[in-house]
Amino acid sequence: MRRPNPWGLFDMGGNVWELVSDYYNPVGYPTGPSIDPQGPATGQMRVARGGGFDYPAFFARSAARGYHDPQAKKQSSAVGFRVVCEQGR
Repeated sequence: MRRPNPWGLFDMGGNVWELVSDYYNPVGYPTGPSIDPQGPATGQMRVARGGGFDYPAFFARSAARGYHDPQAKKQSSAVGFRVVCEQGR
């Protein structure tokens, strides 16, 4: 049986790069907590995680971190987002 990750999510890596709510900082997360760190409060690029179908297997993990401009006129077929709905709401 498949098991979710610690946040209750399945299949987080390898399908498409998934945009997350953090804005991208090229030096990573220099300050703050080591668990669930938050990115800068503003920016243009968003963090993308999890690798995509057209990347090497090394990137098929949630620690893999890239960036993407969600306002770009030309979007990539290897970038997406995950819709999450809590049960009981």
